[in-house]
Amino acid sequence: MLREHVAKELPLGVEAKKIIDAGGLVSDDIMVGMTLTSSRTTRRAGTALYTTDSSTVPQTGELDAMVTSRQEALDLVVELVIPGQFLTSRITGCLIRPASGCTYHREFRYIQP
Repeated sequence: MLREHVAKELPLGVEAKKIIDAGGLVSDDIMVGMTLTSSRTTRRAGTALYTTDSSTVPQTGELDAMVTSRQEALDLVVELVIPGQFLTSRITGCLIRPASGCTYHREFRYIQP
């Protein structure tokens, strides 16, 4: 979502890029603003809110306030718990084949050099 906003040069993305370029961390209010305006945050089936980007307690509180301000309620929250070891493997296993520039993962998809 952050990459989407920066790449499209959306107002919050421009603001976030300045912070990132200065070596700072993007604040919760900017991240929540992105969540509320992102194409990845959608409302379906009445009062459902689908987002993959709420990651801190303050961000979750902001989203809760947004739902409340819309006079809606959440019926269900799903949390995906992924072991840190798996996430590290997914990130560190990403490689680029120099000859073609193709990306692959050493465990999940291997391309012969």
